[in-house]
Amino acid sequence: VLTGPVYDPDGVAVSLPTETPHRVPDGFLKLIANREGAIAAFRFDQQTPVGVHHCERRATLEELQQATGLRFFPQLSSPPQASLYAKLGCQ
Repeated sequence: VLTGPVYDPDGVAVSLPTETPHRVPDGFLKLIANREGAIAAFRFDQQTPVGVHHCERRATLEELQQATGLRFFPQLSSPPQASLYAKLGCQ
């Protein structure tokens, strides 16, 4: 399981009024993978309602890579293709 912040380069930087200035992420991602090469990817924006079901926030690996500028699973010759969504309760 990998989770982390997403910062929109074109977004409005929101800061918290604290002694140490820092930028609030525009959202966060969650990427779940297993040893068999199956994955599930999710992206949650700051405006995502508290009670939203995680399945409603599905994303693709490519979308997460584009949003973060990161390349996940760089050691693999091709990205994982199998899905974990059904095992996570997503139809």
